Amino acid sequence: MNIRGTSTILKFKKMLFLVLGITSLILGILGVLLPVLPGTPFLLLAGYFFANSSNKIYQWMLKIPGVGNVILDWHRTKSIGLNAKIWSTIYLWMALFFSMHRLYPKWPLIAMLFMIGVSVTIFLWTRPTKK
Repeated sequence: MNIRGTSTILKFKKMLFLVLGITSLILGILGVLLPVLPGTPFLLLAGYFFANSSNKIYQWMLKIPGVGNVILDWHRTKSIGLNAKIWSTIYLWMALFFSMHRLYPKWPLIAMLFMIGVSVTIFLWTRPTKK
């Protein structure tokens, strides 16, 4: 492959990561506002994509209170603070129970929400805890 082909692939990857970063950021913001969608994983994902596509947006994200420190901790140590784990779990399950109550008696949807909650909780608590 010649230099121009490599350059085109790198530009495509950068553009793809930028689009994925914007999509993840939007989902992360929605996750902060909506009780059913977890925001933190999408914000971490957005941080990863922007770190590899747009340094300007990445630096902007690092300045957001409550978001920047979480992204930096994750990038540096792949860890989540104990306080963040506890509060994320509490808010997640409060939101899920509220949503499940509203969906009653639609058992398939309730089961789906429960499985999402279990999956997110397992992911969260199997990550290293920030010291």
